[in-house]
Amino acid sequence: VYFFGEQIKVNSNKEEIDSLSNFYIFNFKEYMNKMNIKYYYPDVSIKKGNSIQRKMYEYIQTFDENTKNVLLKVFYQFDTNQNIIYSSGMHYSYINQTMFQFFNQFISQIFSYFFSSIVICIFGLLFPFKFSLFRILVGNLTKIFMNKYSQKDKVGIQYLVCLFFFPNSVYSLSFIIPFILQLSRLFIKDKSLKSISSKLFLVFIQLYQSNTCQLIPILFFQVFQKLNSIYLVLSIIQIMIPISFIHNIEGIIQCIESYVLSISIYGHVPILLGIGFVYHYFQLIYNHKKRVIALVVILLIIPLQGYLNPFYTITFINVGQGDSTLIVSQGKYILIDTGGVKSKNLATETLIPFLQKKNIYYFLFHVRENQDELV
Repeated sequence: VYFFGEQIKVNSNKEEIDSLSNFYIFNFKEYMNKMNIKYYYPDVSIKKGNSIQRKMYEYIQTFDENTKNVLLKVFYQFDTNQNIIYSSGMHYSYINQTMFQFFNQFISQIFSYFFSSIVICIFGLLFPFKFSLFRILVGNLTKIFMNKYSQKDKVGIQYLVCLFFFPNSVYSLSFIIPFILQLSRLFIKDKSLKSISSKLFLVFIQLYQSNTCQLIPILFFQVFQKLNSIYLVLSIIQIMIPISFIHNIEGIIQCIESYVLSISIYGHVPILLGIGFVYHYFQLIYNHKKRVIALVVILLIIPLQGYLNPFYTITFINVGQGDSTLIVSQGKYILIDTGGVKSKNLATETLIPFLQKKNIYYFLFHVRENQDELV
């Protein structure tokens, strides 16, 4: 893990990217030439610093394997299975709001936001100071120093400041999801429509980012937001006490995650559908209630287009031994694996008749020899 201020240490001479010994995925010579990358260093390490973040990371490494893996997952987002709560940092937002409500029982609103901000800064000093923390910190500061302005003005200033310091954050879920959800809360007056539109957007953004959408966390977004927040607090407690308990909770979390991942939808978002969804969503925000029907239709098209599109199909052919796969895309055909030679009548009885039914008669093919067989 690299922390801000540390140095990259090179322990070897550079080597050309031209042999199988340094052939990694994406390290294709032609691609590297286009990127003007001709050499690589096989032995590179991080010159570790003495920062608080580095010491905290090294301290976490001293825990037992199970506890360490849980803490790395919570604080450094190792292996989070595309968790939309972690990706958007919405559990930080919930903790910040909870701290504000707690402090506000004893002190004024301004000082409540001030002390909440101090806690966030301390957390950011101990662990990687993510953009989500910066976004929340800026939001607190706007509430402190812009107390007389409207909520819409505060939100606008908050995200303008975020874009000024982190312009690339506009592509991250930790910017997009909180921003759109706040717009929905501010501009959509109907409560039920506000909830429905937010969930539709979360479905769309997950499909757009990863071609996969986990439905359960979206349907029960606030519940999962609270659960992730509690899990974060318990992880902080785990760091402060010597008794390991968090890995027991992780077992329950993994059972929930396996169930959540099993209820997913898949689909690729074409550019035109993406533009159409964004357009109708902002029209919905501007109080055009009927736009919600267009949003639902677009979200139905995205997972169903693979079944409805006659120009793109994937067919698995039963060749006995092997995974014969025929890919058809816009009049182009790719056949992967035709089976072995053990079944001598495979081609004449199965493969060729099937291809002829698809009006496929010619193939450019590559013959590969596998041990004593011709594949």
